[in-house]
Amino acid sequence: MADGPGEVVPPPGSTSAPRRREGDDTMAKLKTRTKTETADASSALPERTTWRSRVPELGPDAVVVVVVDADQTRLVSDVVDLFPTADVHVVLPGPDVPRPDIGRVVWHSAPGNDALGPLLERIGTLDAFVFLRRVRVEAALATWGRSYLHLADGGTFVLASVDGTSASATTALDRLATIRDGEIDGISREETEAARSTRDMTATPDGIVFTKSGSHQLKVGEHRADDVLPQRLPSLGLVELDRLPSTVVTATGGAVVSHRSTAPQSVLSAEYEVPELPLRHYGAPVVLGQRLVTRVGQTLLPGSFKSPFKKEVAPEIGRNPTPNFAAVGESSPRRLEGAYYDLRCAWPGQYGHVLTDTVGKLWGWAEAKRAVPGLKAIYRLAPKTTEPGFERDLFRAFGIADDDVEWVRDDVEVETLVAATTMWEKDYPHYAHPGLRDVWATLRGALVAPGASKTTKIFVTRPADLEARNCRNAVEVEEHFARRGFTVVRPETLSLAEQATLFAGAEVVAGFGGAAMFNVLFAAAPRAVLLLAHESYLAKDEQLFGLLSGAQVHCFWSAADVPRVEGSWDPAASKSAWEFDFARNRGDLDELLATL
Repeated sequence: MADGPGEVVPPPGSTSAPRRREGDDTMAKLKTRTKTETADASSALPERTTWRSRVPELGPDAVVVVVVDADQTRLVSDVVDLFPTADVHVVLPGPDVPRPDIGRVVWHSAPGNDALGPLLERIGTLDAFVFLRRVRVEAALATWGRSYLHLADGGTFVLASVDGTSASATTALDRLATIRDGEIDGISREETEAARSTRDMTATPDGIVFTKSGSHQLKVGEHRADDVLPQRLPSLGLVELDRLPSTVVTATGGAVVSHRSTAPQSVLSAEYEVPELPLRHYGAPVVLGQRLVTRVGQTLLPGSFKSPFKKEVAPEIGRNPTPNFAAVGESSPRRLEGAYYDLRCAWPGQYGHVLTDTVGKLWGWAEAKRAVPGLKAIYRLAPKTTEPGFERDLFRAFGIADDDVEWVRDDVEVETLVAATTMWEKDYPHYAHPGLRDVWATLRGALVAPGASKTTKIFVTRPADLEARNCRNAVEVEEHFARRGFTVVRPETLSLAEQATLFAGAEVVAGFGGAAMFNVLFAAAPRAVLLLAHESYLAKDEQLFGLLSGAQVHCFWSAADVPRVEGSWDPAASKSAWEFDFARNRGDLDELLATL
């Protein structure tokens, strides 16, 4: 497998496609066993004390990486002979290093760990890694930590050219063997996870051999997908059906106006950037797991993450031990023949997540349906749900026929998959693609009752029994707005069509922060959106809906019972109870309402 322009193409007949291997997802947390083997001068077979004697025999579909210095190419042939049927990738420190003529070898160049990591991502899951470069023990272990999670369960990692019996090596290995939960000073997240995932460590005079326990999945986000996926998964049959260009959105209503906060609040500006958004067709089987997991072997595709640029799996289904790797459990997916369009959301059945996660993916449906014969949408229902709810009405409103939707409740492996990068990014850098206006207009046109009377001023309240962000003086707030001509509503008591009809004619939408405020998307021409929230509420969805709809957005802040700590995320703070502070906000609020 070539590493890109300037790299040597594998010899004819060589196989460079990486092996796809499913493994045990259980992470080893027992203290690792460290063995030290010294050469016995009287032994008739001294090679048994070398790292070579500790390397297991690999099968014909195995993938091996060997990293050497410029003056070590003479050693490559001997190492390759240890793996007579494997696909071997040799990494040199630079592109100009002479390369001997050795069959079955794919040559690459990477001068250090920063270049080695992206290269390993492209190669795929490994069965063995042999590091021959002559470096200090500390540097060798740094490479081990950065590279180890690329190994399959049971894979072998060799730090050759390192005296594993030296004092420095013994000290380092003993330190690794003591790691339990959490990090210790001087050891990175990668090294910590690598140590926890080691079944066995053997030190010899010419190297250290590690045996890996457990599987890790590479998290491929949008930033790296175009570079990594075609090389890492050549059999995936990736085809790009469409790509929306990057754009800059300028909100006609101006920047969000923040009122009376006691500490600086993060609000959105009138101008923001939206990156390119691809529509991809994966022409090979893909597993769709819990939440958004979109998986091929030990690779998580971009659709696996709630945020396309923040590579984290939900904690309920797995771990994120390092920025680039997850540990997600294996499943036994049910096979679904045919092509499917991914409309799943992170929290199925929850109104706000559907209106952001799922609606944000609708943009590619028409083009995908045209390009892929027999394509159906696929949506995973919430746990314990037997029938779809408002989601069915939503899909119908967008023109997706009932027969074109596959409702699933379990993990499935689809024959092929179409995935649209969402137009909605609720996490940083926070954006909503302007193409959503067309999606919203389509939904509005299908859902709004013809000839319905208009409600121009709406105040969105929340149920009194909600645990999250309960406003103790909500009744007083409702009355304050009602006296100024607002209709107080609880949208969750209405059908989807009734909500769309109610909000369609709204000119001013005010209310407590939450998913019910997302109904602004149904308003044809809102002039103002007023958000009432406490200072520990960090969500930006309401602001995005208001900005993209063309409204002027105002945020009125009050104190939370549980204050947030700057720079951290605390669910208790975000869901804190609170009380709208009239003493702080009445002046600004009434002055604004008088103009509306």
